[in-house]
Amino acid sequence: MYSSLPEVVLGDHMTLPQVVEGTDVKLVLPSDPLALPSENDGMEVAPLRRPTYPGPIEPDESQLNDGTETLMSKNGWIRQKRNRVILAVAALVILLVIAGIAAGVVAGVVINRNNNNSQQQNAGSNGNNGNGGGGSGTGNNPGGTGNPGGPPGDAPTAPTAPTAPTDHALPTKTGFGVPTDFPDPIAGANRDSVCTGSFCPQILASAQYTNVQNAVGTTFMFARGLDQAIWYRVVESGAWQDGWKSLGGTFTSQPAAISIRNRRVDVFAVASGGTTMFKTYQNDAWDEVWTSLGGGLAGPPAVCSLHDGNLNVIGVDGSGNVLRKSTNEGRVWEPSGDRWDSLGGPVGGNVDIACTNPLSGGLRIDVAALEAKSTAAMVSKRWNGTSSSWERDWGHGWGVLKGNGAPTVVSHNTQVDYLGVGVDGKLWWRKWTQADGYTDAEDLGGTVAVTLHSAITAFATGDARLDVLAVGTDSRLKHLTRLSGIWGTAWEDLGGYFHSAPKAVVTDVPTGSVSVFGVGPGGKIIHSNFRVGAGWSWGRQQWYTDEGNMTSNWYASAP
Repeated sequence: MYSSLPEVVLGDHMTLPQVVEGTDVKLVLPSDPLALPSENDGMEVAPLRRPTYPGPIEPDESQLNDGTETLMSKNGWIRQKRNRVILAVAALVILLVIAGIAAGVVAGVVINRNNNNSQQQNAGSNGNNGNGGGGSGTGNNPGGTGNPGGPPGDAPTAPTAPTAPTDHALPTKTGFGVPTDFPDPIAGANRDSVCTGSFCPQILASAQYTNVQNAVGTTFMFARGLDQAIWYRVVESGAWQDGWKSLGGTFTSQPAAISIRNRRVDVFAVASGGTTMFKTYQNDAWDEVWTSLGGGLAGPPAVCSLHDGNLNVIGVDGSGNVLRKSTNEGRVWEPSGDRWDSLGGPVGGNVDIACTNPLSGGLRIDVAALEAKSTAAMVSKRWNGTSSSWERDWGHGWGVLKGNGAPTVVSHNTQVDYLGVGVDGKLWWRKWTQADGYTDAEDLGGTVAVTLHSAITAFATGDARLDVLAVGTDSRLKHLTRLSGIWGTAWEDLGGYFHSAPKAVVTDVPTGSVSVFGVGPGGKIIHSNFRVGAGWSWGRQQWYTDEGNMTSNWYASAP
């Protein structure tokens, strides 16, 4: 079979190559289009030869020892000269294309430069850019963080968002929230959080367990949504496992939650009429319905556990009495039905509870409350596991605290720390140890003068260290450390923007990893991750938003 192919022949050095009518060239067509020709096909098989060198000088065979081989016909139907011509044509075409592209780019640059000059002239005429390095703006375009203003005639800055309290989410998402920047510093009436001029109690809840099969810690975060339902989200291995999910219900109080064993979580909240309800997660599923515990609580519940299977729930009724209900296994609650035990009173505000199973033995339950006064002392009561009895009266009163505040009790091994916020907004602290009993109360307002607008969140990582968190007057997170019996000399500003008291979750004790959550702008949950080291400070870290549409309202027993 033959084919008449056109040929490209070289002209002189001033003309382009010419295409002329070709001569008949024998085609090599094997019977199998995917196979190489063979002698059985009745065709000649060209020997394997190395490719011709594409440069101006043809090297000898010794210079082409690169292992590359190709098929070439014995009768020269692939001609070296023709190949060079084809390469020359291709090179010429490429040069023409590059020249066209370059011409277009130059034209675009000229047009763009003219547009920029026009914009600069407009900017110089109106002079409405922000001043300085992202400070407050003048004119119609306020300056914003990261958009420095300049004198008239400089390149224009992009318009900035209004300065109302809002999160500034960056476009890059992570497995554990979306990186977020908050204004620094936060000021102005339109930035005030609900804690400003008031006092924010704890309105978030968490429960943790460690999976015994893979030693992975799992944290459930809970909040009350704007729809009054309880919502939850799960953190595992440093990442959210899914979005926020509703547990349903209609509740007036913020939730309380706890895990009493591996892969079990219980969450509690007060519904209308003061009825306490709970729901349990176990065997990788939630109860289908909420279960009523009865009662008539006028404030949110608090919960703790002495050991596997044990639950103790307390709250304050409308008369200021502290009520308690407990179970030691399963769904058998004592007292049964809608009844609750009374621990007496009257107290005001919310209560806090801590259960301890010390290494030295002897179970303890510690309850803290505030007197039912606008200026209140903190009172406490203890259940002693050795005698299996409660102290007779509320006692050990101390401090000059806000009556609408909330006490914080932290129990660890043989020590109990009590913390509250004074009428002056300063931190008060007192300690009990098994060896020495109660210490004198300390007013830390004189040494670390920061005014607090939220309840205290505190946790101990051993007997020698206590970390304390609260929201300041600027709606930002503040941190203070007590280390080896000595308080730090200043509150550390960790940033953020809070419409609630902070909620600290120790995610990994060996590494000292802790995440601090709160209700942020727009009802979204926010958090930042820290590491508790050997020093006084944590250092400010990146903040994240975690979605959600949560309420910042709370339920509290009035003093």
